Amino acid sequence: MREMRLQHTPRSATLEHDPPDIVVPALAKLRGCKSPFDVLRHCVEVWPNPILPTLAWEGSRKPFIERWAVHVVVKYCGDGLLRQALGNRKSAQLLARFPLNQPVRRLDLSPVC
Repeated sequence: MREMRLQHTPRSATLEHDPPDIVVPALAKLRGCKSPFDVLRHCVEVWPNPILPTLAWEGSRKPFIERWAVHVVVKYCGDGLLRQALGNRKSAQLLARFPLNQPVRRLDLSPVC
């Protein structure tokens, strides 16, 4: 009778992968947006819905992407799509930095906005 051996590999930490190829041009377009309306137009017309949560996550980690632009993408995605695509941990981090119930603010706009 053969002895059965269990192979065990230790758990390793998750690796941060590079963003998918389709997200890089979207990040460039997001950087070029001048107003929240430009970002919304891109979310509706240009970018497919499956890449929006990844775009929000990668945009939040890049210093050259405006904070208000990422906030617009997060609000457009909503809680459900973020959790479905990114998982609980990443979506909770995004929602903590960019709450859905707060208005999007730009530095050059008046505080009334």
